[in-house]
Amino acid sequence: MKIFSTEAICAITGSHPACILRWSKAGLISLHDSQTGWKVEQIGDIHHVVNMAASGASLNEIRVWQLEGKRSWTAGWPAHRGELLWQLEYGSDRALARMMRKIDHDYCGDDYINHVLRPLNKWLREQDTLAGATRRLTRFHRAVLHRAHCVMRDGSRNKRVPLFLEAISVADETDIWMSGWRQSA
Repeated sequence: MKIFSTEAICAITGSHPACILRWSKAGLISLHDSQTGWKVEQIGDIHHVVNMAASGASLNEIRVWQLEGKRSWTAGWPAHRGELLWQLEYGSDRALARMMRKIDHDYCGDDYINHVLRPLNKWLREQDTLAGATRRLTRFHRAVLHRAHCVMRDGSRNKRVPLFLEAISVADETDIWMSGWRQSA
């Protein structure tokens, strides 16, 4: 029987150790034996969760799909953008930060930033012409800064390599911070 380390599982499936741990705690994948490691059979389960999360499915939706044995429709990434827009318009700064943290924790890799934050940032900068557009853009930028600082502070506490931000290829300062957040997580 072939056994893999968590690092090997992450390299094979394209996930992150923190996501694997969260998915284990949520009951989406079976726990591995810390003495022996991950079994080959668990790789398929992890791939399945990675693919469903990449489509924007929440952890609850993934759990329901596993229990029912079939995949159903999910609003996915557009729903997350809508939730953030609602928070930008009506929510408190604390509620907005909490939502960004929750969504960030539910997904791994670049999915959240590339499918939710970057399109929302582009829309807020280029297409939002409704009343309050400047306020929403400012709140969004502050929320991204706050989340980037939280992720970088966590990286510093856990002795991860600090990140040097190269700002040549990004369109705006909010995108710079999203890149820093993505690479530090």
